[in-house]
Amino acid sequence: MTENNIDTYMLEDARREVAELKAELKLNASMLARQTDLARVAETESMKLRREVEGLKCCGNCKLYYPECDYRGVLGYYYCDKWQSDGLTRKEREG
Repeated sequence: MTENNIDTYMLEDARREVAELKAELKLNASMLARQTDLARVAETESMKLRREVEGLKCCGNCKLYYPECDYRGVLGYYYCDKWQSDGLTRKEREG
């Protein structure tokens, strides 16, 4: 083999390797874009669910206080079907 043939084979190998790396890079970029899209959807859903949970939290002024209280708003007012006064004033509760 001549030096020219060796250079030609090396050049062909290098071109083939570059083509493979480009294909791999394109696939990786595609997978990353998909993961980013999925993360964005999950984050949006998470924020929506957090707002929903915040709306369901117990008012905290009930002697049956528990975090899973069925506390919901109707016409701008909040109520719980199981609410029972704890007998505390707002100042007592906050203090």
